[in-house]
Amino acid sequence: MPKASIARHLEIFHDAGLDPSALDLDVCAAFNALRHAGAIDAERPQLLLHGTPKFTKLMLIDQGKPRSIRTIRFSLDAPAQDAPVPAAGSSLVEILSREISRLLLADAAGSSPAHLLLSGEFEDPGIARDLEAATQIPVKMFDLAAAIDPSFAKEGPRPPRLGAALGLALKGAGIDALGMDFRQDEFR
Repeated sequence: MPKASIARHLEIFHDAGLDPSALDLDVCAAFNALRHAGAIDAERPQLLLHGTPKFTKLMLIDQGKPRSIRTIRFSLDAPAQDAPVPAAGSSLVEILSREISRLLLADAAGSSPAHLLLSGEFEDPGIARDLEAATQIPVKMFDLAAAIDPSFAKEGPRPPRLGAALGLALKGAGIDALGMDFRQDEFR
C-alpha cells in the first residue's frame, strides 16, 4: 500500500518507535538467505534478531516460517535520537532483552524459541554471550558467508555482514522463501 494512503497511521507508528514501512525488506531478505543456507530450524521455534545501523528487527519463526515480526528503532552501537534512553544501571543488551520478552509475551502461541539467531549488526560473539545471559535463551550464530562459500571459513578477511544483501540477490535469482513483494522501488 502506498505510504501516502496511510500517512497518519505511519505517524502514529513513528511516534511509537515502529517503522512498519521498512519491515519487509531487511529482515525478510535476511530470512531468505538464512533459510536457503540451512540456518532456519523447521522443527523448533526460533527468534531471528537482525540489526541494522538504526533498527532492530525481530522475527519469531515457527515451523520454518515467520509467525510474528517486529521492528524497533534501536541499535546496540549507536541508539537513534528517539530510541529509549537506558536507565541508570541498565545496559543496551538489557533493553533489547526486554523487547524480546515483549514480543514473546505478545505472541499468543505460547511456545518459547529454542534459540535466538543473530544476523546483521548483531553477528558478534560478545553480543551473543551477553544476550544469552540476559534472556536465558540459547543464542546461535550462523556463518552465512562460509555456508555460501566454504573458502570464507578459513582465516583471513571476512566479507561484511551480508544477510539482507544476499537474500535480495537470491530473490532476484528467483529463490524466495516467503513469496513476498519486497517493495519494488527499493528492491531494484
